[in-house]
Amino acid sequence: MNSVYPKQFIPQNYLVEEILLGTMILYPNLSIHIKDTIKEDFFFLESHQIIYINLLENTNKRYNIMYLLYALQSKRLLKKIGGLRKVINVMRQSQIFINSSQISNYITKLVKILSFNYIKRLIVQYGYHIAKLGYISTLENEYLYKKIIFYFKFIEGEIIKNKNNNQNIVSLRELISIKLLKLKYPLIYKNNPERTNQNRIQFGLKNLDHITKGLPCGNLIVIAGRPSIGKTSFAIKIAYNTFFYQQANICMFSLEMSTKEILNKFLCASCEININKNNIMQLSTKNWKDIILICKKLIKNNIYINDKKNVNIEYIEHTTENLKKKQSLSLIIIDYLQLIESLINDNKKPNRSQELGYITRKLKLLAQLLKLPIIVLSQLNRNIEIRSNKEPILSDLKESGCIKYNNNIKLSIPNKYLNISSIKLLQVNSLAFNSSNSNIWQVNQSKSTQKHKQIKDIYLSIKIIIILAMNKSKLQLTSKHKYLSQESWKKVYLSTRYCKVNYQMSHDKHTNIITKQYIREIFVNKESKTYDINFNDTFHFLSKQIILHNSIEQDADIIIMLNNKEQQENQHKEKIIDIKVSKNRNGYTGYSEVLFVPEKMKFTEFTVST
Repeated sequence: MNSVYPKQFIPQNYLVEEILLGTMILYPNLSIHIKDTIKEDFFFLESHQIIYINLLENTNKRYNIMYLLYALQSKRLLKKIGGLRKVINVMRQSQIFINSSQISNYITKLVKILSFNYIKRLIVQYGYHIAKLGYISTLENEYLYKKIIFYFKFIEGEIIKNKNNNQNIVSLRELISIKLLKLKYPLIYKNNPERTNQNRIQFGLKNLDHITKGLPCGNLIVIAGRPSIGKTSFAIKIAYNTFFYQQANICMFSLEMSTKEILNKFLCASCEININKNNIMQLSTKNWKDIILICKKLIKNNIYINDKKNVNIEYIEHTTENLKKKQSLSLIIIDYLQLIESLINDNKKPNRSQELGYITRKLKLLAQLLKLPIIVLSQLNRNIEIRSNKEPILSDLKESGCIKYNNNIKLSIPNKYLNISSIKLLQVNSLAFNSSNSNIWQVNQSKSTQKHKQIKDIYLSIKIIIILAMNKSKLQLTSKHKYLSQESWKKVYLSTRYCKVNYQMSHDKHTNIITKQYIREIFVNKESKTYDINFNDTFHFLSKQIILHNSIEQDADIIIMLNNKEQQENQHKEKIIDIKVSKNRNGYTGYSEVLFVPEKMKFTEFTVST
């Protein structure tokens, strides 16, 4: 008798894999349409994964079966997959099971089957891994919990992604029908941009809303300023406006103030009077009515205030995701960025700048996941204290340095490079001098940058250059700029001989290879022209194929700077605050002025400029 296999097989369907691969070999144009829908992990057998990868690599070439066989043979993979017989068998399977007249419907069904089995395999794999982790007594329960949550999120993301991919194919008849219905019944189909803007949460300050068009969902908004400028009061005023006038549910993480202090500021904002033990008996009837009104609003809607200290970014993610599921959360406010802790690879002990970069990226992804705006308050670095002009600029939000003017920077457009010496200035917006005799220009328009929307600002300065010499090239940076060294970012001034520098080399159209070179020599050069470019959409960039760190502020979609031109010793006295929108990924930049009365939490607007 034949022995029965005692265990269940892993979910897979090798026959469907062979049919799909054979169809792709016979109809090469299919690769263009399904390469974004299917990834190599969908295939269970390694031989099928190898064939699929080589089919994708040759998508845009004049492809035929002989070219595939040659590519497999040159990489010494033909024998590994089963030789020529395997390729012929795959092609034969597709001819047996697929009718060429209905190939599109067949392919859609095959993709669904592969996706279904792929998700099942993920569940089996992660379940087995979770069970093994449970037996390791040295692991903390918090680590296990985060690992399990990560697995669940990944599987959920794959399910949603595959569901969306299956819905991408829409007939022209359906598109025309929807278009005609929208034209005939515009009030029913409210998907136009004007309606979308009306549904956005507003700051509640007319001039600021005029510039930014409100708070877009999925955006990270950074509000920065010097200490005691009024960042927390400004954020609470925004929360009050969105809550009281727009009935929005808010979650606020106050890492500095207690819940009682936050509540007191809300009451001050509603009554425009300072409420404390000394003047509680002096409140008028109108003041008490205002307090009763705001308390009723607080009971009806929800403001969640978390004043737990020493929280990490994972705790913020978990808390907000649970609130989003239970309640209709509309806005998250965090006070403030530098007090958030991270659990990023504790063994490697990354510096604080790396941790902040990790935290801001996680906040950006959280805003996109929850589809709501996140406001985070931030301090400025110490550079502003050594300048004679105390007006904050974008570079005050980061610790990274600048690149020497003759370094080429790789743009996201293939084979396009930018060199600062070729840029012709059309408009100089501001000129400032600091204590180190550095000239700083902010350039918003140039002949080179007009063609590339990912470049918004360029900052020019005179700084001392450090040269890192490798075998094949040398890189010239300022001391605080960071480059990728193995798995972490390293500042130039912390470099030593034989430190590793990561290079990104293009292997082919679909893959890049990361190589490493050792630093052979380090030189301190004389002062030179340097430039710092504001890239809108990237977390890092390439200079001479070396991976360089992009500034922390790039993760933010909107950056608002608060500045008080007249420095006052009395922090309780009213003052004029400049609100400057330094960066707006969704539209214009500009500024407005408000009169701030700290005791009453009162903000009165003046003018607007864009």
